[in-house]
Amino acid sequence: MNNKISELQLVKDSHILQDLAGRDEKIDKHVGNRLRERRVHMNQSQSAIANRIGITYQQIQKYESGVNRISAGRLYIMANILDVETNYFFEGLDYIITNEKTNLQELHCAADDIVDDKLRDAIMGIIDVAKKKPNKL
Repeated sequence: MNNKISELQLVKDSHILQDLAGRDEKIDKHVGNRLRERRVHMNQSQSAIANRIGITYQQIQKYESGVNRISAGRLYIMANILDVETNYFFEGLDYIITNEKTNLQELHCAADDIVDDKLRDAIMGIIDVAKKKPNKL
């Protein structure tokens, strides 16, 4: 029985990972925004945080903008410096992922209503491409 539960969990986890595939950039930006929010809330400058970690303030800028990904170890250190748990940086992330899915589902439903088969297939193809490639603004 434990084996079946483990298999079900693996299947569930793999679906979650597939849903998140291609969204890592949004996750990085979200984590960076949370870093900035907490830093500002703590009334700390980028330089002050950078000095405590042993990196440059430019690196903090890159983290906060989501340009550079924060390693797990560095995120743990930043959480300690900013007096939060590491999960603080991921709070609200479910909403971003869910909202994106909802928008794509709405597009799919709208495309299903198109009577012209060729036009509907073309639009569905565009939607499928959009699901696989994150927007780069």
